[in-house]
Amino acid sequence: MPSASLAAGLLIAAALVARLLLVRDVAAPWIQPDELEYSEMAKSFAAGGHFLFRTQPSPIFSLYPVLISPAWMASSMKTTYEIAKSINVVAMTVAAVPFYLWARRLAGGWWAVLGSVLFLALPIFNYTGVVMTESAAFPLFIASFLAIALVLERPTLPRQVIALVVIGLACTVRFQALVLVLVFVAGILFKLALDAAVGATERSRRALWLELRRYWLAFGLLVAGAVAYGLLKLAEGQSLSSGLRAYGGTVKVHYSIRDVLRWSVYHGGEVALAVGVIPACAFVVLLGLFGRRWRATVAERAYLAVALAAIPLILVQVGAYASRYSLRIEERNMFYLEPLLLLALVIWLARGMPRPTGLLALAVALPVGLLVTIPFESLFNVSAETDTFGLVPFIRLSEVLNGGVSETRTLIGLGAICAALLFAVVPRRIAVWAVPGALAAFLMLSSGSVFAKVTYISEATRHAGGLVGNPSWIDHVVGPSQRVEFVDTAEIPDPHILWQTQFWNRSVRRIFGVTSNDPSIPDVNAPLGPATGEIRPELPPGSPDANPRYVVAAGNVAVAGKRIGQAGFLSLYRVTPPLGLASTTSGVQPDAWIGSSATYTDYRGPKRRRLEVLVWRPKLNGPPPAQVRVRIGTVEGAVWATQTWTVKNGTRHLFTLPVRRRPFQVRLTVSPTFVPSQYGLTDTRTLGVQVSFGLGR
Repeated sequence: MPSASLAAGLLIAAALVARLLLVRDVAAPWIQPDELEYSEMAKSFAAGGHFLFRTQPSPIFSLYPVLISPAWMASSMKTTYEIAKSINVVAMTVAAVPFYLWARRLAGGWWAVLGSVLFLALPIFNYTGVVMTESAAFPLFIASFLAIALVLERPTLPRQVIALVVIGLACTVRFQALVLVLVFVAGILFKLALDAAVGATERSRRALWLELRRYWLAFGLLVAGAVAYGLLKLAEGQSLSSGLRAYGGTVKVHYSIRDVLRWSVYHGGEVALAVGVIPACAFVVLLGLFGRRWRATVAERAYLAVALAAIPLILVQVGAYASRYSLRIEERNMFYLEPLLLLALVIWLARGMPRPTGLLALAVALPVGLLVTIPFESLFNVSAETDTFGLVPFIRLSEVLNGGVSETRTLIGLGAICAALLFAVVPRRIAVWAVPGALAAFLMLSSGSVFAKVTYISEATRHAGGLVGNPSWIDHVVGPSQRVEFVDTAEIPDPHILWQTQFWNRSVRRIFGVTSNDPSIPDVNAPLGPATGEIRPELPPGSPDANPRYVVAAGNVAVAGKRIGQAGFLSLYRVTPPLGLASTTSGVQPDAWIGSSATYTDYRGPKRRRLEVLVWRPKLNGPPPAQVRVRIGTVEGAVWATQTWTVKNGTRHLFTLPVRRRPFQVRLTVSPTFVPSQYGLTDTRTLGVQVSFGLGR
């Protein structure tokens, strides 16, 4: 046994080192804006002990930012990011400790080592490269399962307190862990039923009552906690669901029982697929054996009670959420079940791989049947890349097969049949090596495929919108202690530009929504004065100055001030008060093409007496000539001058328009427009001409 424990320790240490090295290849936060929220909360906690996001209290409650907050004591965001990921690796790898201890109680040391190998090969460990709660919640869930099982084995008062404390810690990291309270209560009932089934306790009401009384402290603490919470919310004048913060709405909506059950079945099939089917088959066999009065040990009965409680409760919890909110399989909300299935495999192997007649058909049919129900055609999409790592290898496979999703479904079915045959038919002397070997190969290949996808997406996300070079370029120019506001306008082509900029630059504090808003997170509404171009942020009382010294904006948005830095699509300005735009251009695409109209507005008044508008069209075959009309006048709509010209393919024209020393607006219209794809080109846009605006002398 000591040698097995030593081997397990070396295995966990090796996995830790390997993950620390691998996670360095994750180039940037890519599950956005979630990672941005948690990183901003960690930065806020490190700076002042608060959980702020964009200078306002975050609607999300979790102590995960506290765990990673020491990373923000580093001097650079590059170092901070690497430390945060390393903390994730340590936290998630630590989950192997309670798993090994539990497996050792159930099957012995070397079987526990084998189970730990499979455990550490799970693809879900790729979440260590994500700045989110998964890495901290995972070990707490596994520790909670083990703590509940220990209470069910022998419900001493210290064990009951420890179990509730661990469950409480899990809830402070992730509200979803409230389901563990139900798992605890349901586990007690299942354990009593299992004990009665094997004759470990008498089948009488008195015996049942005497057994329940042994859990008096746990029940008492749960009731006291519920009453205290209710009184607190009553005193605050708030609903009971208000304690869930951002997730309060999930308990107020109507759920269709049919849809919840359907999505729960989908999730059950996916979790069986994620672990390679065989562990799910082993779990069914263990349940069947128990029904045949299998003399299970007290530790095995406690394990079965926890698994019987946790698996359906978590599947229904996640299935309900998916049926109402996401309409996709949410593996990252239920991957805590995968170690429970691996434990079933460890017990089955240690017990000599029992294959009772009559049970094998059910043990194989149930997991495979769940797997067949999954609608892969509708679930193989980009959302699976963040939430369903178990499907990612098969999505990547479908992208290279000629038959696409249909052929991949066929291969999944064939693989499930092969797994079933390996489980049920292969001689035991071969299966004892072939089963864990095949599962280890499957899990490692899946993990490698997911890792390749994660690193590819993170690299692409980091360079979203042309953000190349040093992503902390704003901090490099003005210093991380300065205040820089982000002017969010319609010219920002991709919200990842905003999210990556704020993550990598500590100086970027608030987002001023001028002509655009963050699609996922409320920012500061900052309407643009239509006549003056002044930006007027609608800030709550006590907020920092509405006229910041520095702002960052899209490179083609002319902020009133001096440009002091530029990277990709973005420019950094030192503001000339009051905060506003010197000019705006709308309707012009990045390659200078416009459709039927475009507008250029100068809010500060020009220092030159004329405006030059260059209009041209490249040599194209087919598109008809078009009339270009240019009007210049006041921002309010009065017209000073109008000029027209007929554009032909391969021609250009320079309009010279008079301007006055006051704000003005130029409106350019084109008729008719054309669609290049109708003339043998691949471009499907509706186009008119290409244009550039510039002041003359």
